[in-house]
Amino acid sequence: MGPLGGAAALAKLAKLEASETAQLLSLAGTQSAGMGFETGSDTKPLHAGLAARNAVFAFWLLQNTKLTANQNVFNNETGWLNTFGQVALTPAEWRSQWLQPGQIKEPGLWMKLHPYCSAAICGVSACKTIREEQLVPQGYGWADIKEVIFHFPPKADTALRYKAPQSGQEGRFSMEFVGWQMLALGYIDDELFKAPTVPEAFTKAISEGRFRRSPDLPAVAKDVRIIQVTVRLQDGTEFSYTEAAPLGSPHNPFTADLLATKLANATSAEFSQTVLAAIKEWPKGTMAAVLEQL
Repeated sequence: MGPLGGAAALAKLAKLEASETAQLLSLAGTQSAGMGFETGSDTKPLHAGLAARNAVFAFWLLQNTKLTANQNVFNNETGWLNTFGQVALTPAEWRSQWLQPGQIKEPGLWMKLHPYCSAAICGVSACKTIREEQLVPQGYGWADIKEVIFHFPPKADTALRYKAPQSGQEGRFSMEFVGWQMLALGYIDDELFKAPTVPEAFTKAISEGRFRRSPDLPAVAKDVRIIQVTVRLQDGTEFSYTEAAPLGSPHNPFTADLLATKLANATSAEFSQTVLAAIKEWPKGTMAAVLEQL
């Protein structure tokens, strides 16, 4: 959807007429791609850049060439929605439902400080709670853990495709890898996601069968995330915690300071300060004004 989203933004910023907008969406939509098998490689985050590039290229073609494009982008026979999702478009129905509500408003955005798949947020939070409230206070450590079970709703762990990742990149999409970090190390180490191989201690834990997934939680709506973690110790003790509203979720949002930290982690301290200064300078302005300032 990235090329379409970028093209729509450009159409609005450039105040294009309906015909031009349709052609722009057509030119961008026909460049839509991004394969799921790239998960765990550098190409997955590259998809966002390719989407932006394709949107800008479509806009350039529209403005600088005589190239034509079919304006019926969303027809129900060969259109974009039918091609990618077998979804029929009923304009009147879509107009009535548009932003009623928009997920960006309700339930809201999910945020995370570390570069691992957001499908694991609840699991990491549950591991953190078990470690800080049960294991550490009672004198237990990673060596005392016999088995860790991650309980998901059906298919809720699909994005976490690597149960035994071999590299840090694959580890970004592994509940086992981030869960091990929180339980064994007590924190998430971003540098481990950049490493060509995962630590031997984690590989040993996998070979010993100390992690298991169980799709035994009730099915939930697509905008709901919940994971239960059960930790069984060598002495038979068992701890369990269910997380549905971790820090960064719509019901437990980041503070302004945490958002600034996330921005700095994702870019640099210098750039983040420039961005924050621009936003402060345009408190009543639009994001376009902020981007122009940058």
